[in-house]
Amino acid sequence: MALDFVWLDSGDSEKVSLSNSGYSLIYPAIELLKAKTGIYIDQYSDSRLSPQHAALLVSNIKIKPADITSELRALIKMLNTAGEKSWCRGTDLNILA
Repeated sequence: MALDFVWLDSGDSEKVSLSNSGYSLIYPAIELLKAKTGIYIDQYSDSRLSPQHAALLVSNIKIKPADITSELRALIKMLNTAGEKSWCRGTDLNILA
């Protein structure tokens, strides 16, 4: 099952889909996010991250360059825009299962 990541203020125009294998690769960062914030991203339910939590997630993604796929590159690029989004009220990252 794929997860779709989309900023609320951009609609589907900037949607990034993450496959099961991509989820597995960022799972250690998801676990760190859960340990630090209590927020858990699972593959079977929708979730939402604030820009600050998205920035925390991307800062914990540690993947060997050889393992970075185009979907992961797109997700990392999206999450790296969290700093730009943090000043916007109501701009969260939707994660749709």
